[in-house]
Amino acid sequence: MRREYGYAKLVIVVVIFAILVVWTLRNNWSKDFNLVNSGSYSAAENLSYSVTIQNQTSRSLKNANVSLYMPVSISQYHKTLEIETKEPHEIFKDSLDNQVLYLDLKNLPAKSSKITVVSALIGVVENTKENNEYDLQQYLIDDPVLRVNSKEVSDVVNDLKKSDKSNIAENILLWIKSNRKHKNTGAQKNQEETHAELQDAKMEVSVPVILKNNITGPVSNAYVFLAVSRASGIPARMLVGINKGTHKKYSYDDIIVWVEYFEQGMWYGVNIEELTLFETQSNYIAFRVFKEVPQQLADYAYKYLYESSGVDVIPGSLSIQFN
Repeated sequence: MRREYGYAKLVIVVVIFAILVVWTLRNNWSKDFNLVNSGSYSAAENLSYSVTIQNQTSRSLKNANVSLYMPVSISQYHKTLEIETKEPHEIFKDSLDNQVLYLDLKNLPAKSSKITVVSALIGVVENTKENNEYDLQQYLIDDPVLRVNSKEVSDVVNDLKKSDKSNIAENILLWIKSNRKHKNTGAQKNQEETHAELQDAKMEVSVPVILKNNITGPVSNAYVFLAVSRASGIPARMLVGINKGTHKKYSYDDIIVWVEYFEQGMWYGVNIEELTLFETQSNYIAFRVFKEVPQQLADYAYKYLYESSGVDVIPGSLSIQFN
């Protein structure tokens, strides 16, 4: 009887201790993160990211490197709390809050594949305005692609001044809708084909070239929005990631491009495919932020999320799942 009483007493003590630990962790967490829902997010959610890495050569590789862009360390609505993987790795963070997971792979057999899984814990930021410690000047700069000071961009800015609307972002979207329609009656060429044609004609991809040749598509429209916004004195940036709706699993086809502009102390998102302002910005999780835009007009946004040396990342294998 005494022994059973001792066991019962020990169980009660353990349960009380566990409750105290959970209460303490929850209390500390709530100082940094909102524990109620925001959009379709809870306070902290696990994200599982997997890709297949393939050695397509006929020889084994002693060393191979893969860099994967992870959810950014902090954005307008989210903060990445931790990143874990069993593979040997390092995590590098840049001034734009991008996080790159650098995998140093060893001894990959010839003609072999390897599935790499990474997990991340993402929280919803409680006070978004407190997280805007940005060097906004870097989102106003010109670059060889945007050509902010070009005549073509200046002409668009002058057109916008004729509008009655005060919101510059809305004006830019209306201008894109009205002026950037595809001229061909046949099937529209994708942006990679257009980019290849420009290279054959020895023309560099830039916003003036995009405007002159009426090149349309999410990435080219994003470039136009960024150039016109910056030329108008509004900080703007391009992002790549996912729009998390009601689904739990997302593939490479679900990786999208969007843009954000900075106004009144906050970043506001633009759905560059539908040319509308975001309704629920907290649904968008950024994996990469651009200050200077890529010179490649990629037809699929997922191509901006990885780089490899010696091995191939199989595009169709990219999978993002929320647990």
